[in-house]
Amino acid sequence: MNQVTIEDLNTLRYFWEDKADITRWVGFEKLLPALEQEYPEILKAWKDYQTADRTLTAILRGLTT
Repeated sequence: MNQVTIEDLNTLRYFWEDKADITRWVGFEKLLPALEQEYPEILKAWKDYQTADRTLTAILRGLTT
């Protein structure tokens, strides 16, 4: 298993702050096992964000149709 490096974390931060999607980084999938072990809160926050985005979209669409 690879370890998450400071460079990895900086790259995740870049993709979050500048692209708003950490999965756009080509190394994201390869880093998943290490993130699950070392920083599960990052993956939980990402999943929660995706859920909130889908929920808000559905609510707003429902209110305007």
